[in-house]
Amino acid sequence: MVYLRSLKVPRGYAAAFMVAGPYARSGCCSRGACVHRRTTVRGCETSSAPLAPRVAVSSVVWQLPEAAAQAFQERNWQDCASILVETPVQTAQCLLVQRTKEPAANLWSFPGGSLHFGESVLDGIARELFEETGLARSDVMLGSEYEVYEYIAREWHYIILTAVGLARHGVEPVAGDDARRACWVPLRDLMNPNFPSTTRCLETARKLWDRLRVHSTSARHS
Repeated sequence: MVYLRSLKVPRGYAAAFMVAGPYARSGCCSRGACVHRRTTVRGCETSSAPLAPRVAVSSVVWQLPEAAAQAFQERNWQDCASILVETPVQTAQCLLVQRTKEPAANLWSFPGGSLHFGESVLDGIARELFEETGLARSDVMLGSEYEVYEYIAREWHYIILTAVGLARHGVEPVAGDDARRACWVPLRDLMNPNFPSTTRCLETARKLWDRLRVHSTSARHS
């Protein structure tokens, strides 16, 4: 099941969930208006296709405790999640990268990036995870449920699909691509108001942790 939060998609952006449009970097993405990118060819100004939101993917990956090693080897998502949520939430560790590019350069956020044309969401999440942290698909189990977020700033408009991941105990990330650093961060550090993370980083981590806990508890009692 895919969880979709109700989004008010601006007029002119109807195809946002199907096609990843160009970066909105040549003007403000006005809500309710169709914005065009203007270019100059041999002294004549022309107007190209309307700008559209860019579709991006990310993942909130939790490091499993050593007790889940056997369940991970068996690729048993339910057992891994049940063992993980027994960890005190403050000490649960999620994978973060320090960004080098805008938007949110130098801030900590979840691994992710733009979805490529013709690429499935899970393939895009796995690719970005590997490029930015070195974690391969053999190191992580990715859930099939997505949270959908919308990020709008003056020059940026993203529709972001975020999945939960469970990483095997002991795997260490190595920063790559446009990530300056990559490491496991206890949730208690994210709770520090001075921690330099992106907007909604803590909110997203807590929300997906709570959802993982609720689903695991429901499965145990079903």
